[in-house]
Amino acid sequence: MPAGLYLVVDAEGRLRWLGKAHRDAGVGARLRDHFRHAERVRVFAGVFVVETDPFSPPKAI
Repeated sequence: MPAGLYLVVDAEGRLRWLGKAHRDAGVGARLRDHFRHAERVRVFAGVFVVETDPFSPPKAI
């Protein structure tokens, strides 16, 4: 999935990060970038990803 929105929650279900990715290696590559930061790894407990069309207008998203 080259483009998408992702929401990351902590162990209590609180939203900790909201982001978007649009790259050839996909959303997974963007999330791996996050996991290089120990402080994020400690709190990230769940990830939800929504595939998007990278050319969608902002209002559609």
